[in-house]
Amino acid sequence: MGLFLECCRQLMAERVWAIMKATDSRECRSCHSQARMDLESQGKQAHRKHRPERMASRGETCIDCHQGIAHECRIKRCPVGCLIRL
Repeated sequence: MGLFLECCRQLMAERVWAIMKATDSRECRSCHSQARMDLESQGKQAHRKHRPERMASRGETCIDCHQGIAHECRIKRCPVGCLIRL
């Protein structure tokens, strides 16, 4: 089972990212709502990027910028010999 998980990690992550994009990052928003964000306590760049009007005008959702936090992307050679991107 471990080999399968390593070989398919990128594919599984991409599927989760697609679902999160389609659902407007519902999984993030269950805890991190924009209404509860304290933009003033964020750094300049985060403050600018988290403005609701900016995200709405670009059609962005959490996963657009925060992709890879739980699923780190890297190149690795699979134990069965294929070159995979994890």
